[in-house]
Amino acid sequence: MSRVKKIAVLILVIVFLIFVVEYISTRIYSFAGNKIVSVNIKEAVFLAEVVSNSEKMQKGLGKRNGLCDECGMLFKFQQSGRYSFWMKDMNFPIDIIWIGKNKIVHLEKNVDPDFVGTVVSTENADVVLEINAGSVDELGIKVGDIASF
Repeated sequence: MSRVKKIAVLILVIVFLIFVVEYISTRIYSFAGNKIVSVNIKEAVFLAEVVSNSEKMQKGLGKRNGLCDECGMLFKFQQSGRYSFWMKDMNFPIDIIWIGKNKIVHLEKNVDPDFVGTVVSTENADVVLEINAGSVDELGIKVGDIASF
């Protein structure tokens, strides 16, 4: 094989490996460095970025331009409680799902990015999932549904 062909094959192999590593890594960690887990509610599966430290929780989805259809952000808390959420620096509306012991305990739908104040669950939760606005209604998600991770 000529030297040019060897170089061309090597370049193709490198490009392929970069693509494979990129694909696998974005299914394990987001570009923001957050671990990604599958969240199952009814027949829906969301690929959610997990945030569990104070700094990342405060930022949340702020300053992002949107989420893919099956994406979300999962807030994991050390203990169960009534956690409030704000729309600081948000650029798109979301549905917010509070989950306690793998059961949906509260929903806030179509929270506008211009909403001022906070939204809070009526029940204790240890996990909160943010997804695209309209997804809760579209998928028929309701209080009492089971969520698994």
